[in-house]
Amino acid sequence: MYNVTMAVRGNIPVVLTVPHDGGLISFNKEEIPIRRPERQNDAGTRYVAYQICNDMERRFDKRPFVLFQKVERQRLTREIILQFYKRVLQEVRFCLDKWVRCYLLDLHAFKNQPSIGDYDIVLGTDHRRTVCDRFDLFFGKNLEQWFFWDKDGRRRNLDVYIPGAEPKEGERFAATKDFTLVKWIKGREPRVSALQIEIFKDWLMIDHNTEMFIKTLSSNISLNTI
Repeated sequence: MYNVTMAVRGNIPVVLTVPHDGGLISFNKEEIPIRRPERQNDAGTRYVAYQICNDMERRFDKRPFVLFQKVERQRLTREIILQFYKRVLQEVRFCLDKWVRCYLLDLHAFKNQPSIGDYDIVLGTDHRRTVCDRFDLFFGKNLEQWFFWDKDGRRRNLDVYIPGAEPKEGERFAATKDFTLVKWIKGREPRVSALQIEIFKDWLMIDHNTEMFIKTLSSNISLNTI
């Protein structure tokens, strides 16, 4: 089995994961063949994770743990995914042993809005089952307080979808499937607060808006975890 994970240690009990960017290394067809050609990488999530870590270290002298799954999404198998999950679990348990708490933030991207509305960020918690206490509510509500100026010069707050305890018709990315990372980790370490963060693609174009968005995320992570 290939080493499919790149991990960077941090100094706070926050673990960022990037399972679907797939931009770290390319495998040829003989090594790991394409299995699902319709699958697209979550391009830009690796850059966002790197810059969140750098921004938090520069401003607060705090750096999250971060793990990247290196294989392109089209080539993923259950075995490769499990190898990545198990590596993430190691870091989660390290944080729990050292700090008695851990916040797992699993970064993804989406391009098609759910039918219930247009959002900048959609949180996934298996309907509040993958978090402890009210972490998801605090995290999401605090994100909604951040604002920016749109291209027409109007002030706008971030639109964040925070799922409730019960399913809602038309919602997406709720992290309800058994094999999502946040649900898999929570099932093995109940003390962790695991949050899937789906980011709308327009924030991942690696431009001025992306840099502003990164500072917003890093500030919110700091506010809610350290």
